[in-house]
Amino acid sequence: MMKYISILGESRSESTGNHGMDDLLNLYRDLGYTSVQNFLDGINVLFEGDGKETEQEISIRITNEIEKKFGFRVPVIARTVKNVELSIKANPFAKIYRTDTKSLHLTMLLEAPDEDSLERMAKVSSPPDEFTIVDNDVFLHCFGKYEDSKLNTHYFEDELGIMGATRKWQIVTKLVDTAKRVEKEALAAAELAKNAAADAAKEADKKSGKK
Repeated sequence: MMKYISILGESRSESTGNHGMDDLLNLYRDLGYTSVQNFLDGINVLFEGDGKETEQEISIRITNEIEKKFGFRVPVIARTVKNVELSIKANPFAKIYRTDTKSLHLTMLLEAPDEDSLERMAKVSSPPDEFTIVDNDVFLHCFGKYEDSKLNTHYFEDELGIMGATRKWQIVTKLVDTAKRVEKEALAAAELAKNAAADAAKEADKKSGKK
């Protein structure tokens, strides 16, 4: 099974209804995903899939199902844990501002922009904030509050014509750390269960032999 992290973006709908986290997690389960759980006190979902779908297909599928079931559209970006980890390593600002990670953000895009869009965006300047696009990621450094920057999720969605979702850099790194910890705990629990079953089988064999 493939492990994924998905993050929900900002809805542009006037009303998003009254739906709780349980409703969202059940939606993932209804779509056939397993080991579904919310973590880091936000709309970040860790789940497992069979690996037959691409990240884009999963993202669109969940996005469309939310709109169908809840009546509003919100972008969902799903990535494998491994690919989010690769994004962390690719952030050029993380090396420059390693002591000021609170100023860093990551906008995950559904897909990488085309060359024309990249050339056009290379001319965009919004000082003192700065950004760079690498594949399907927008790495952002905000000198002030992210909420006050024009370089928000909707800006990149409108300029690129690609849906996306943004998280603070500290959240991104915690998402990967948490996902890896959950996987480690699951493997440890599986190993304990395996050993317990083996011990029980041995004990049963001993009792059977005595008879």
